[in-house]
Amino acid sequence: MPPQPEKIWGRLGTTIKDWKNAEGEDRYRRAVYTFIKRQYTYPSFVTFDMESREISHARRIPTNTPLQALVTLNDPVFYEAAQALAKLMLDEKSKIAEAYSDQRLDNAIHLGFQRVMSRHAKPIELKTVKDTLTLALEEVGTDNELAAWTAVASIIFNLDSALTR
Repeated sequence: MPPQPEKIWGRLGTTIKDWKNAEGEDRYRRAVYTFIKRQYTYPSFVTFDMESREISHARRIPTNTPLQALVTLNDPVFYEAAQALAKLMLDEKSKIAEAYSDQRLDNAIHLGFQRVMSRHAKPIELKTVKDTLTLALEEVGTDNELAAWTAVASIIFNLDSALTR
């Protein structure tokens, strides 16, 4: 049961088991295990056009709506995923000596793209992400580097090719 706002589970006037946000190790289980009731589907699944469950579907239909962008930018599940990806990218950045700072950034960004989209960033994407990181670092300050990298990871999650691949 991924994090959801209170009272989102169910309909007015019905009595059902309340949604209890998962804690501990269960909090990070894959969405394959997300609790679903026939009448009450997990809201993010609806936003991402979840197929009906009467028959098995080999793949999701490619769609993209503004609501999906709101979910990837604001949902606690996606924020935590972006923060975890940001930590991985920061770890990758710290693996190379200081003298190669451009290569460090490139490697970290490529890791983010590899994890989310199973490919390296294209040159134009790499430049855009670097520029965005620079702006984010100016906004939050260099003492809060994780927040800037979390913003960048969130943007990577929100790319059309990440959502509809």
